[in-house]
This record gives sequence, C-alpha cells and structure tokens, in this order.
Amino acid sequence: MKKIFFTINDKWLEFLKDISITKKLPVLLGVQITIPLILIGLLSYIISTNILEVSSIEHSRNILNSIKFNIMDYTNNIELISQSILYEKKIYTVLNNEQNDRYS
Repeated sequence: MKKIFFTINDKWLEFLKDISITKKLPVLLGVQITIPLILIGLLSYIISTNILEVSSIEHSRNILNSIKFNIMDYTNNIELISQSILYEKKIYTVLNNEQNDRYS
C-alpha cells in the first residue's frame, strides 16, 4: 500500500518538474483562487440555509399563533351571542306564547 502511494507521489512530482514555470503559474493561481471560492460558497450556503430555516419556522409559528387567537376570538364571540340569547326575556315570552298556543 505504501509502495503504491509513493509511486503515485513520485510520478506526480516528476510531472510537476517537467512543466515549465509559465504553465505552473496559471495552474497554481487557479487552484489558489478556486479553493477559497469553493469554501466561501459552501459556508455561505450552509449559513443562509440555517437562517432561512429559522426564519421560516418563526414565521410559521407566528401564523399559527395568529390563527389560534382568531379562533379563540371567534369562539368567544359565539359564546357571548349564545349567552345574550339565553338571558333575553323576549325569547322566553315568545317561547311561552308558542307553547301556550299549541296547547290551547
């Protein structure tokens, strides 16, 4: 295993020795530019993904809270309406009159 690794390294070093400096310089500059760009792109992708995830979770939570409060308000209004009907004397008198008319 070590022998294979050394032969690959030796071939790579021989290849680099045979290339002229005018070909080495653009390759080296390209590698020096490409690696940081890839790292910056990867880090910015990870950070922005996390920010978007947290933001969307918070937005969904706010929407669900708003829906919850709207439903609670709606049910409270229905309860108030039903209680106002329950305590209305006119309704009792109309119901009593209806009942009396049926039995008369």
